Amino acid sequence: MTSTKKIYRKLHNDKIRKEAEERDRNTSDCEHHSAAQVLPVNQVAVDAREGKSSVFDSDDAHQFAMEDEMPPEIIKLKDPPPTAPPVVEFIEWEGGIELAPIVPDFDDEAEDLDDDVDDDARSRASGTRGGPSMMKLVMQAILARLREELTRTRRRAATPPDLTMHKTGIEMGDAQISERRHRHNLDMAQRVYRDFPNVGHYDTWKIDVLQKLVEQNTGKLLFPGWACVSDYFETDESFVTVPMHTSDLHDKLLRKVQQLEEIGGYHPRLSSDVKFICKSWGVPLPFLPVIRRGECRLFSMLMLNDLQKFDDNRMAHLWIEHVNGRDIFPKLPVQLKKYHRY
Repeated sequence: MTSTKKIYRKLHNDKIRKEAEERDRNTSDCEHHSAAQVLPVNQVAVDAREGKSSVFDSDDAHQFAMEDEMPPEIIKLKDPPPTAPPVVEFIEWEGGIELAPIVPDFDDEAEDLDDDVDDDARSRASGTRGGPSMMKLVMQAILARLREELTRTRRRAATPPDLTMHKTGIEMGDAQISERRHRHNLDMAQRVYRDFPNVGHYDTWKIDVLQKLVEQNTGKLLFPGWACVSDYFETDESFVTVPMHTSDLHDKLLRKVQQLEEIGGYHPRLSSDVKFICKSWGVPLPFLPVIRRGECRLFSMLMLNDLQKFDDNRMAHLWIEHVNGRDIFPKLPVQLKKYHRY
């Protein structure tokens, strides 16, 4: 063994010896608590029932009176006396139940102690008073509690799917495409336009507010090459989700819906995506593909009775007369042509 190892082992042994002596001094200050460390829990409970105060005062004896109702694994004191050790638990193992403070696990280090360290100091350093390490038992209990809590949390989070599932659809796609178009326009403006500032982000409305504020206060432009959105007139143009039907189909659909409302036969069943399409197109009912059973029968009926030859534009106008907003919706000519082809 080298001199460095000898010095390290001597310092380590001195540290263990000092810790043992300090525990002995603390134990002598509160003898009634040190006595509890060698008495079994059953004996403590019997003394408490008989009115004896061999371990704790009479005020604390009621904590052991319910020993039979406590769990066999861990029995914890809720309100220990002020002079008691900070953390005290009853741990059950082979050989009975004893009261011992929770100390760190130094099993591997205790085995390497020199012979001059007494057995009592070695046992207290390792935390093994006739049984397994206290720290190991406590860590096992903590890990079990964490697993139970995680399982309960996952089960609770999976119960309401409407709170955990992120809804996607046409409206979200519309917003993403609009953001992509906005960023592309800003990148191209910085590349093509002269004196166009590079602000480092895509929140152009913040620059618009700052530009107007500086102009009102000083009469000067903060960014001379910047073009505010409010400087342009609003037009009827729209982007992303745009109508694809003609004005004739639009007017005919409005008249049909008005007739249904007058006779009380207009009860549409629309999803959130379909409502967004109606709002973007400016129509009461959307133009959807031929997918429902009633629409397939209506297509066959129109081909047999009203049309000798397939005409998508004429069939689109005839189709609107049978629209009810429940199982038959208006169709675009291209949708009817696709269904006829396939």
